[in-house]
Amino acid sequence: MKVTGDENKFTKEIKKKEGFKASRYNIISEDGIGNLLLVNTFAGSFTKFGFSMNGEVRNILKRPDEYSKLGGLFTELVTRGYIINSNVDEFRKAELLHQNTLSINSGLELILMPNEDCNFRCKYCYESFAKNFMTESVQQGIIKFLERNIHRYSSLHVSWFGGEPLTAIPIIERLSKKMIEICKEKRVPYSSSMTTNGYNLTLDVFEKMLECRVRKYQITLDGIECTHDKQRVQVDGKGSFKRILENLLNIKENINSKTFHIMIRSNITKNILDNIDEFINFLKDNFEDDYRFSSFWQAAGDWGGDSVREIEETFCSSKDYIQSLKDASKLGIKFNMYRDMMKPGGSVCYASKRNSYVIGSDGIIYKCTVAFDLDENQVGVLTENGVMQLDYDKYALWVSGHESSDLSCQKCYFRPSCQGASCPLERLKNNIAPCPDVKRSIKDYMKIISESEYSYEYIES
Repeated sequence: MKVTGDENKFTKEIKKKEGFKASRYNIISEDGIGNLLLVNTFAGSFTKFGFSMNGEVRNILKRPDEYSKLGGLFTELVTRGYIINSNVDEFRKAELLHQNTLSINSGLELILMPNEDCNFRCKYCYESFAKNFMTESVQQGIIKFLERNIHRYSSLHVSWFGGEPLTAIPIIERLSKKMIEICKEKRVPYSSSMTTNGYNLTLDVFEKMLECRVRKYQITLDGIECTHDKQRVQVDGKGSFKRILENLLNIKENINSKTFHIMIRSNITKNILDNIDEFINFLKDNFEDDYRFSSFWQAAGDWGGDSVREIEETFCSSKDYIQSLKDASKLGIKFNMYRDMMKPGGSVCYASKRNSYVIGSDGIIYKCTVAFDLDENQVGVLTENGVMQLDYDKYALWVSGHESSDLSCQKCYFRPSCQGASCPLERLKNNIAPCPDVKRSIKDYMKIISESEYSYEYIES
């Protein structure tokens, strides 16, 4: 086909459809003083507009063509993806985003379990602790797999999990050193994170983990001491709060590095809510002044196991602590995770991603870290020679479907963030669309995030 000048049949067709429209992935709310809050889940934008601009922004979103020649605020909305060309097919763009997200943009994520046993016996824990340290043959298999295959991936991220990973420090050090060497040789970016109860994370151990490139941590504090020590007990039944807090404060006060981040998770129950004001003040007094620390609250639930029966009467829902989240946010406590969950792919579970694998201490390959005993979750085995022998029928249960086969997900404003894949386990077990809590109460979470000046752009007249 011959193209002449600046126009062809494609540009002519576009010109017929010239104009603008508000993105279907916009979410509008207001804070307590009338500032307008605007999120776009496809562009990943979060903007707070001064209250004097509230009406004008709403008018532009309703009738964008009338304002398209004025520039100014209209241009700001276009730049951030709130207003788009009328010929844009957002359904197609969301579908492409989904395909890219599930492949993790060709990166590889390994969730490694150096020890499946634990020094804690938390009341809501679902693990059986039937296995322990990762065998030499599995460690060898991981290294050989990476030596043979890392060139196929754009990056490697290693998440240390358990059990409790910090009961197996020599294994972490040995594997980390070798994996970093392999990635350096192949010029593949390497990063690492860890989920740990924090009991063994002394200053010395933390420095060792930094040398292993572990930069992001999730550590749990279930409220103040009296509630935490009821929910998160050691094997001998003793509490753990004081030791964990001591470790966290030592890290805060003695580590100058700005490259790490610790997210303090809290599994909320009614007992914690009974003391929530004290807990909020505790977080403010100890961590509010350090951006390297943030918080994340999740309602405790029945994730499996028998010990959960001891606390199931104390379960609550996220709606029970939404107001407390708002109160905490106003005091400067940072809830960065909720902002991340609103970004493109931010609420997609790792288990749904094609290049994400959980490798147990005995070499069994899983997709999900919450259902180790589920047969469908045991998708393969890693051999000592570094070969992943996968059962692709089981594997497909986790990485296919999602929004692609769910019309309600395709029409949802939260589609770019969740993609119908926030919990493939729930879809697998119950055959229902798994909506994340942040979507169910999206406007409340927008107000919570708007209290943190680092989580949004602010535009005023």
